[in-house]
Amino acid sequence: MQVQHYLAVSGFDCWYIAALIYGREFIVHKIERDEELIQYLITIEERFWNDNVLAKVLPAPDGTERCSEIIAKLYFQSDSKRQIELHGFQSLLKRREELVDLINRMEQEKNSIEQQVKLEMQDAEYATADNYRISWTSSEARRLDTKRLKEEQPEVYDQYCKVTRSRRFQINAA
Repeated sequence: MQVQHYLAVSGFDCWYIAALIYGREFIVHKIERDEELIQYLITIEERFWNDNVLAKVLPAPDGTERCSEIIAKLYFQSDSKRQIELHGFQSLLKRREELVDLINRMEQEKNSIEQQVKLEMQDAEYATADNYRISWTSSEARRLDTKRLKEEQPEVYDQYCKVTRSRRFQINAA
């Protein structure tokens, strides 16, 4: 799609893409102009430009991490005196609840599979199974006991304490 956009903007009939694969194989691929796709792209790009950029309206959320970051930056501070009523969100919130339940069940099934593999591996660090290579390695981590530091040396804790601000999002069924 991006190449078709380039073809639309440049007016060229074709575009060449070159790639070196794993440092061994050099390939060149020719992409021909597709007028039908270009017209579609022009339509959605014009709609985005007019409905979002010029109108200064955010596009619909897409579920990506980047979208979450942008929303968090736009609305980083909450107003504790403000509450709104959400209209028309009942079915969307119900679907979210169903997805949370499904994700939890899938996570539990994934954990069960991992537990079965670990029981079979016992103290082995590596295992193989057909197309899979599994590692279950020992590691050691050192972490600062901030609770103890705060209790025993509060001045040092305050000196190195970094304050971050965020908003916590939570949905509970009534």
